[in-house]
Amino acid sequence: MSLAAIHKVARPGFEVYYRVHGACAPIVRETLADLEAIREQMGIERWAVAGHSAGAMLALVYATQFRERVVSLVLMNSGPVPGGAWIPLLK
Repeated sequence: MSLAAIHKVARPGFEVYYRVHGACAPIVRETLADLEAIREQMGIERWAVAGHSAGAMLALVYATQFRERVVSLVLMNSGPVPGGAWIPLLK
């Protein structure tokens, strides 16, 4: 049985990837707002958030800023970000 058969699945995909690549704070904030809007439109109170590579960093920042909306967090192959562009967003 597929995950989509028993759960609502949101996969923003490529648009989020391309907006995050580069990780400047205004783009990350816009993308976080996009993710929150997707959650609201789907009518989901709390959701599992997963991200890969730069998406993992985005998932981490989302989870720190929307703790009450995240039931679980999966980070895959996240790595260091040159210049520490994400650090201010984690505070």
